[in-house]
Amino acid sequence: MRIGIYVRVSSEEQRKTGISLRDQEKRGIEFCIRNGYEHEVFSDGGFSGTLGIEDRPELSRLIDKILLEPREIDGIFVVDIDRLTRDSQLGFVLNKLFYDNDIKIFSR
Repeated sequence: MRIGIYVRVSSEEQRKTGISLRDQEKRGIEFCIRNGYEHEVFSDGGFSGTLGIEDRPELSRLIDKILLEPREIDGIFVVDIDRLTRDSQLGFVLNKLFYDNDIKIFSR
């Protein structure tokens, strides 16, 4: 299984509270190693969770890899689900996309 580790931080405050990009990436990599998963990191540092997919380059690249034939990503790791989005409407779109493509979500 190949996991996309999605990390995002939008403010200096978040960087100081222990959810830095590096911390999120480290947790994702440790999770993948423990479970024997291959992984690729997608890092949207400085981008708000309220932005759409097309406005976050790494989220857009992650979605593209999910939709490729053959698919290149089988699951997504996020430290917290709000790393993917803080917009409920986009959350529904992403949930449907993940469900329709049998993408597993892992969160810590």
